[in-house]
Amino acid sequence: MTDITVQLDEKTLGRLRAEAERQHVTIEQVVQDAVEAYVADDPEDTPDEEILSSIEKGLREAKAGIGRPAEEVLAEIRQTFAPSHAD
Repeated sequence: MTDITVQLDEKTLGRLRAEAERQHVTIEQVVQDAVEAYVADDPEDTPDEEILSSIEKGLREAKAGIGRPAEEVLAEIRQTFAPSHAD
């Protein structure tokens, strides 16, 4: 691995520290995970056949009653990612 140096403001550093504590990992791991997610494969590079196959699989699962209702998932996402008023 290669080391890099990044300058961050105190607010961002504080958020990184809090996230590292929440995950019980180092700040370096949080940054590495975030960078890897940011530069992950571009959805535009996914072949149409793969996209269609994934959609068809999802439809089959939905028809079979596998999964969770969208309303439930969206409520969970809103709860998890709601802006904090502590900032």
